[in-house]
Amino acid sequence: GEHYGAITAANLQKAHRQLETGRAVGKIVLLS
Repeated sequence: GEHYGAITAANLQKAHRQLETGRAVGKIVLLS
């Protein structure tokens, strides 16, 4: 319970950042 909760908070931020980065890279690739 506790362990999972702590991991989720950090992982959600990481996953969100990776998603944003992936989107940015995708846009750059499409534009170039």
